[in-house]
Amino acid sequence: MIYHSATVKLEKRYSYGLSFLTFFSWAKGIQNDPGNLYQDQSLMRAMTSRTQKYRYVSSMTYELPFGHGKKWFNSGRVMNILFGGYSFSWNFSVWEPMPMGLGYSGGTYTDPVTGAVGSRQDYPSYEPTISSYYLVGIPQLRDNWQDIGTNRFVQNYQNPLVTNCGTTPILQPNGATWGNNCLVVAPSFTRGNMPSAFWLEQRIIGANASMYKDFSITKERVKAQLRFDYYNPFKWFNWGNANTTMTQTNPQSFMTPGLNDFSDSTEGGPSQVHLSFRVRF
Repeated sequence: MIYHSATVKLEKRYSYGLSFLTFFSWAKGIQNDPGNLYQDQSLMRAMTSRTQKYRYVSSMTYELPFGHGKKWFNSGRVMNILFGGYSFSWNFSVWEPMPMGLGYSGGTYTDPVTGAVGSRQDYPSYEPTISSYYLVGIPQLRDNWQDIGTNRFVQNYQNPLVTNCGTTPILQPNGATWGNNCLVVAPSFTRGNMPSAFWLEQRIIGANASMYKDFSITKERVKAQLRFDYYNPFKWFNWGNANTTMTQTNPQSFMTPGLNDFSDSTEGGPSQVHLSFRVRF
């Protein structure tokens, strides 16, 4: 396996009320597909799941210049209570998910001896077939791919994220499977050239903003925080991984994201506003 990575870090330590930290990283893994003693392994080189085209993460905290000891509204107890002591924080991240492959299931094949249409025939297991497909096109996210339609809770009725591969199987005149516009099934006893992981899907993006104020209720023991959080203020979409396997008997789900988004606990999810008051003692 070959692995390369790089990281760039930019940091501003606290001064004048501002601090921030940001990272940009890149990683790429390349690996042969071992197991076939009769074929040059270098022919089946592909990216591994460790590949990440880019990942950018940043965070920032800024103490607003209002209240006691600050530039504005710094005179009087009332002004300090109303406007002083607030901080603003911002988090933003965007990255490319791990590469994926394509597949096809439920296909029918022409028997090379009898000419009959049936299941695929292959070499014995001790001489494995590295790929059963030919790659003939690269999937491309369609324009306005975030719109998956009004019936998003039934996967077969969702708008697919990718349409250039086609949405229905292509069959040969005798009824055997051809494939679609991105992959062609390899005939029986034939090795394809499809890499195991090559397609980079939708980006994952997210941002969160917070405003908070810490203050003392008693001189030392009891402290409190008033906090306002705004999750996903720009309403960015992060759908789950698309179904990259076309099933001949149910092609409607091909390239649809399913019933889940990427992960609300990681990034994305519905836009939400939280207002909280916390007491610590």
